[in-house]
Parts: sequence; C-alpha cells; structure tokens
Amino acid sequence: MTIHDDLTKAEATLTVSMALYAAAVGDDERVAQLAAHDDPDVIREAFTILASWTAATVRAAVGSRSATIALLADSAEAAYLEAAYAVPETGAHAVLEDEKGEHHG
Repeated sequence: MTIHDDLTKAEATLTVSMALYAAAVGDDERVAQLAAHDDPDVIREAFTILASWTAATVRAAVGSRSATIALLADSAEAAYLEAAYAVPETGAHAVLEDEKGEHHG
C-alpha cells in the first residue's frame, strides 16, 4: 500500500463514520454532502467499508453467515422494489402495477 492508499482509506473511514452518525441523528443533508465527496477513490473505498461494516454488524446481530445473507438479501430486494416502484419509467414499476391491479381488481 502506498501513502496515497493509506490516506484514501483513512479519509473514507472518516467519511463513512460521519455519514453513519449523521444518518443516525436524521441529518439527511449532511449524509448527502458526505456522499458528494469530490474524490472518486475515497467514495469507492467508503462504499467498500460501508458494505463490510454493514455485513459485519448484521452478522454480529443474527449470529450466522446464512442468516446474514438472508437478511441482507431480503433488505436489498425490498429496497430495490421500493425504488423501482417509485420510478414509473422502470419495467419493474409496470410489473408491480399489474400485480397491484390483480390483487385489488
């Protein structure tokens, strides 16, 4: 690792820590500011750190690798479906609208 790599990782770690704290206190504006970091290397590293910390935290809470995978997969699917449903231009939105009509029609 180079000094640049070490500095990037340190800055990414600090960015993720600040973003998690801001999210915990409901400061969405600060989270958005942190996500708009101008160094793509820091953002890539921060994404990696956040994914790693999230998986480790969930695993500590649920106790097993398979339960971690199941919980994260369910959360990811739910978030994907919510996002897809919110954007009418996606194919998923049309499918969900059709399913909604079948259940209520």
